[in-house]
Amino acid sequence: MPENLELFNLKGQKVLSISLGSLNQGMNSLELRTSELPNGVYFYKLNGSTKTGKILKIK
Repeated sequence: MPENLELFNLKGQKVLSISLGSLNQGMNSLELRTSELPNGVYFYKLNGSTKTGKILKIK
């Protein structure tokens, strides 16, 4: 099942969505380019699983 990573701002607005394809079981990594986003706190959700978390972007 293809997975998507969605990034939301503090207002709950989706600011980024990335299709990850099918991930292998175990550890995976992703380089997230956020140069177009302002500094702040963002929340991510990995669709296809129950993984969620918080990201702090600072320059």
